[in-house]
Amino acid sequence: MAALGASATSKRTPKILAIGDVNLWRRSFGVLPVHQGIQFAGLDDLNGPALSLACPDLIVSPIVTPLFDCIDVAFRLSALHYSGAYRALTRDLPNPAMVRREVRALYPDLDFDIVHVLDDGVIRF
Repeated sequence: MAALGASATSKRTPKILAIGDVNLWRRSFGVLPVHQGIQFAGLDDLNGPALSLACPDLIVSPIVTPLFDCIDVAFRLSALHYSGAYRALTRDLPNPAMVRREVRALYPDLDFDIVHVLDDGVIRF
């Protein structure tokens, strides 16, 4: 997932917090996001101290899993007063605009968007 990496002009590797364990990511996408600054955390492990410790530049999660979906993640992030970037990743979503509108309406202070992950692991915004 090269697009999640640091830009050529950045001196610091961005910190990415991936919600869900490694097995969940493998089931969802077949591969793990590869990035030097990535950490994984379960949704239940996401609390104020954990968010402060991770200090992520970007939070990502699958858009839907058997355990949670992007609205659950957005709710938790909003409750923690996180206003940074959160991206829900999906391989195939018939109407991303509808989900995007719903999450943004529920959590307007959250920088939310949907990212499409292609079969080869490349993401498309």
